[in-house]
Amino acid sequence: MKLTISIPKEQATKVSNLKNVLLQWGMQNNCALVVKESHAEQELSPASPENSYVYQNKQDIIVIPFNDILRFSSNFHYVDIITTSKKHCQYTSLKKIIQNLPEPFIQVHKSHIINMAHIEKISGTTILLYNQTTIPIGRSYLTVVKNKFLAYTMTS
Repeated sequence: MKLTISIPKEQATKVSNLKNVLLQWGMQNNCALVVKESHAEQELSPASPENSYVYQNKQDIIVIPFNDILRFSSNFHYVDIITTSKKHCQYTSLKKIIQNLPEPFIQVHKSHIINMAHIEKISGTTILLYNQTTIPIGRSYLTVVKNKFLAYTMTS
């Protein structure tokens, strides 16, 4: 689903309030919303590679650029979001997260979603990321993961 809102330039001061309200609504409804600014309009769309993953954790709204995310890993009722610089923790499930992620992200195991842009190599049933982390590939995911990674590398 894509929601585009056009706002005249003369009402630009009201835009920041609108963005905050919409981001809070998205967090309350466990929906990842991305706010992109352009000259004359505000665009809200599902996550895309040039944007960010947004979630609410207690009192904070956290925005993480997709390019910085290495992987999402299940940790009981939480999901660890591992980035190039730090680790975040969100109370949710991988099933909910995968629904709002763009193409470079793929579920490779019942406990892991990875960003294909950070894969160094796939060897057998193991993925090696550029930060030297190894991630197992589940048997039921193996064929799909290899095919999608090959397609991704051919188009990138």
